Amino acid sequence: MPVPVGTITAELPVVAGQGLVRPERVARPRRRPAPYLLRLVVWLLAFVLACMLAAAGVEHYHPRWFDFLRNRVSPAAGAAGAAGAPATGTSGPAGAPGSVAPPSFHLVRAGRHGADYLVPARSYDVVVTTDHPCWTQIAEPAGSATLAYAETVPPSSSPKSFPVTGSASVTVDAAATSISVEIHGATVGTIHGPRLGYGYTFSPASR
Repeated sequence: MPVPVGTITAELPVVAGQGLVRPERVARPRRRPAPYLLRLVVWLLAFVLACMLAAAGVEHYHPRWFDFLRNRVSPAAGAAGAAGAPATGTSGPAGAPGSVAPPSFHLVRAGRHGADYLVPARSYDVVVTTDHPCWTQIAEPAGSATLAYAETVPPSSSPKSFPVTGSASVTVDAAATSISVEIHGATVGTIHGPRLGYGYTFSPASR
């Protein structure tokens, strides 16, 4: 039988639609997770950073919360300035016959909430030194409900001197550099790094 002109007799390949493999469906190799130790270190560093930021915020806005971490006042720190006090006798120069050595500034008692110091004079100056605003309260006499001084000591006014007669109690609600006691312009005792909210009581040797 003659083949019509234009008729293709070659066999066409059979293409199965289900067998086509599309490039976008090619499985890509999965990324291997980071080692467990590396992930642990990263999380640990993130935790430490968060703790440091929280501590910095507390130190800035609520410094009294860290009061328990501050060093307690020791007798040596309380009497740090006593060696520079002038020595004068009651009936003659120091070391002369009949002279009596005056009492020195020293720590009498240190408790959980306050410390007591002996001052070798009835009239003296309490000097507060600070490098940033420091709220200061001074009761005269010590323990009195009426405050003789209650003010913020700015760095521009530091050191700030408060004249006192008799006993007095001092508290600071910001980290001050020091609290000193001066007699006639001479420092007889210094408390370095006073604690916040801690009561410092000064009593004259003779009332």
